[in-house]
Amino acid sequence: MHVRSARIFAGFVLLGVLGGSVAGVAGRECGMSFFLGYGAFGVIMSGLFLHIKHQLGLASDRDVPQCAADKQNKTSLQAQHSCDETLNPKDKKPSYPSRFIVGVKLSFSFVRIFGYVLFLVGVGGLLYYDMFMPTGLFVGVTLAMVYMIGVGVYVAGGRQDRK
Repeated sequence: MHVRSARIFAGFVLLGVLGGSVAGVAGRECGMSFFLGYGAFGVIMSGLFLHIKHQLGLASDRDVPQCAADKQNKTSLQAQHSCDETLNPKDKKPSYPSRFIVGVKLSFSFVRIFGYVLFLVGVGGLLYYDMFMPTGLFVGVTLAMVYMIGVGVYVAGGRQDRK
């Protein structure tokens, strides 16, 4: 697992360096704006993925022991039915307050907040020094978004192969 994470991080850095080099050809201002957009958006999306992964890991850890305890106390048919209800989210729709709480927890991830602060301070600094180039910023954010979506597809594909 650590090797996969290292590859993903190395790919992100390599793509950032290549994209920054290309943007740097257009000018120092464009390169700085690119690095700001690419880096800040990468931190924001990484924080989102890590928080979702943590929440899903906690949810699966809570459900599995409950099913194991049910299997010990009930007959096998009753236990299987209760585990299927617990693990199948299509049957039960979560209440509005629980969905709201999950959304608030997702919004207030420390890494995401740090990414937004980094982004705002960076944009303010670029504006202060007259180095802000919206084109470079947009290209950086777009490239980071494409990379993060690719990582999500890569990780989801690897997870389906293991099942």
